[in-house]
Amino acid sequence: MIDHYLGKSCVLGAGGRMGRGIALLLLEQLCRLPGEPRLLLIDTDQKALARLEVYFKKKKIDWTRAEKILTYSSDITDGKDFNLIFEAIVEDVEVKSHAFRTLAADSQGNSYYFTTTSSIPIRELSERAKLDGRLIGTQFYTPPTVQKLLEVIPPEGVNPELIQIAQELAKRLGKTVVFSKDVAGFIGNGHFIREFLYAAKEVLRSTQSLPVAIAALNHVTQNFLVRPMGIFQLVDFIGIELCAQLGHIMNTYQPEGEFLDPLIDRMIAEGKIGGLREDGTQKEGFFSYDDNIPSAVYSVEEKSYVPLPDLTALGVPPKGHFSWKALHKNPNASDILAPYVEHLLEDHSQGSLLAQNFMVQSSKIAQGLVDQGVAQNLQDVDTVLRLGFHHLITPLNLSHHYTPQTG
Repeated sequence: MIDHYLGKSCVLGAGGRMGRGIALLLLEQLCRLPGEPRLLLIDTDQKALARLEVYFKKKKIDWTRAEKILTYSSDITDGKDFNLIFEAIVEDVEVKSHAFRTLAADSQGNSYYFTTTSSIPIRELSERAKLDGRLIGTQFYTPPTVQKLLEVIPPEGVNPELIQIAQELAKRLGKTVVFSKDVAGFIGNGHFIREFLYAAKEVLRSTQSLPVAIAALNHVTQNFLVRPMGIFQLVDFIGIELCAQLGHIMNTYQPEGEFLDPLIDRMIAEGKIGGLREDGTQKEGFFSYDDNIPSAVYSVEEKSYVPLPDLTALGVPPKGHFSWKALHKNPNASDILAPYVEHLLEDHSQGSLLAQNFMVQSSKIAQGLVDQGVAQNLQDVDTVLRLGFHHLITPLNLSHHYTPQTG
C-alpha cells in the first residue's frame, strides 16, 4: 500500500533544515521504487530551493535516478494532486492552516497530509483546514536523516488508513515510532519545555548571580546527568525564539497555562535568540560559542557576555561516572550507568544535589505525561528521551530508587 502513495510525494518548506532532511529521506526511498515516482519540493525561498540540489549531491544517492524524480516549485498549489504531502514550514497555526486549506481547496480530496509541528494540536490544524481525518502529526527530530525517533500524533477522527501509512513509512525510514496523544507539545516538547521552565525558575531564585547560576545548572545537567548538552545549551541549539513559540502555543491549548518564561522574554528582547546558522554553527544565546562549545555566558544585568565562572565548588561527579561521549553509542549504557546513579543519589556535593533535584523533577514531569494520557506509559517517555534527546539517564533509571509523584 505504501508504494502507491509514496510514489507521488510532496514536501512543503523543503528548503529548511527539517524539510530538506525529510526530502532526502523520501528521495532515497523513491529512488528504489520502480516506474516513474515523483517528489515535488516546494519552498517560497528560491535561494533555499537552489541549495537543495547541492545538498542532495553531497549525499550517497543515485543522482541520475534522483534527477528524474525531483521537481521544484515556489507555488504551493502545484502540490494539489500529490498523494502524500509533508509539511515542514514555520511553527505557526495560521500559516500552517492556510497552507493546508490552499492545497485542500484545489485537490480532489484524495491527499494525505503529514505535519511536522512540534507543539500545535493536530486536531486544531485539521479543523481549521477542513481536512476531515486526512492529517496526522509526524514529529521528526533534527536532523531527520540521523535521528531514529518518529513521534506520531493521530488526532481524534483520523482515517485509520493514514495511521497505517505513517507506521509503514516509519518502518521504511528505519524510525522507532512512539504514539503521543494529541495534546499541545506532545511527549517530546511536553517534557523538554517543562524541564526548561524548572531550570529557568531555579536560576532566577538562586542566591548566585544569574550568569553563575546558568553556567552551573548547565554544567550539572550535561556532566552529572550525562547528557550531550546542558539544559541552557540545548535551548540555544533549538533556538530561544522557537522555545518561546512552543511555550506560547502550549499555554494557549493546555488548561494549566504555565508555559511562559520571563527569562526567555528578556533574552529575546536583547536579541539573544540562539538557533543554528546555515553552516551548522551555533548562534549566540545564553552562551556565546567557539566551535559550538560554550565560551562565555550572557549577563542580562551587564547586557554582555562574561567569562565562564569557576565551577570547582560544584565538585565532580561521583564514582562510576562516564562522559556522554564515551557511552552514547554503547547499547549497554543504561546498565553501565546504574551503579553511578546509585552513587549520585547518595552523594552530597553541591553538583550532585543539584543533579538529584533535577532528576526528581524530570521524573515528575515524565510521570505527569503518563497520568495525563499524553504518553501511554513511562517506557514511551523513556524512548523519546533516549532517541529524541539522547539522554542516557532517564526516569526509568531513577524509578528503581524513587517513585515519582505528580502534583
